[in-house]
Amino acid sequence: MDRSKRETYALLLLGGSGLRFGGETLKQFRLIEGKPLFRYAFDALAQSDKLQTIILSVKRGTEQTVADFLNGHDNGKDILFAPGGQTRAESVFNALSLIPEKDGIVLIQDGDRPNLSETLIDRCLDKAREIGAAIVASPATDSMLMVEDKKAREYLPREKLYRAQTPQAFKLSLLKSHFFDYSHTDEGSLLLEAGCPVGIIEGSEENLKINTIEDEERFLLMLKRRKQ
Repeated sequence: MDRSKRETYALLLLGGSGLRFGGETLKQFRLIEGKPLFRYAFDALAQSDKLQTIILSVKRGTEQTVADFLNGHDNGKDILFAPGGQTRAESVFNALSLIPEKDGIVLIQDGDRPNLSETLIDRCLDKAREIGAAIVASPATDSMLMVEDKKAREYLPREKLYRAQTPQAFKLSLLKSHFFDYSHTDEGSLLLEAGCPVGIIEGSEENLKINTIEDEERFLLMLKRRKQ
């Protein structure tokens, strides 16, 4: 097996509660066109020829449900399960603990961000190998405000503002050496705060995260357009 493929890991985050949707079904398991939401990102990872191991960070008690949804769709990848934590950072830490290597690359993807593409995977991995860290981000398209106490304080220069997305990819040695606590919002912010260079891969409006029913409806429209 290609050494670079063997030492490249993907982490898919499925530990969230998805409370904004309501109901009894967790957001990541909601069926969209007959397939659970998280499987859209998982399938892209499974089809990538740059990855061999996929670690799924799952909410405790849902391991069998996830395994059932994956049955027959792993494309020969090595699949590991890590317990989801109370925060994203804790979930990532638990997953990193399953990786013995210090060398190599880990690619981290939100399970509720379904429009993952082979191009984004490849570009993130390449940039991480080049400078150590890479995140997908999309340019801000609206005017941006700094707000305090529900009052506008100042307009921010839109041309300098991007919205952080996933995937994000990192050299394992770099990420593990700076993972001291769970206070960061994502791994890109962790390394920026540590003074490490973080490369940007430009994303798009289509790389949406499914947080609301309206987001789900937008994704359904995208799927229908692709079938036309």
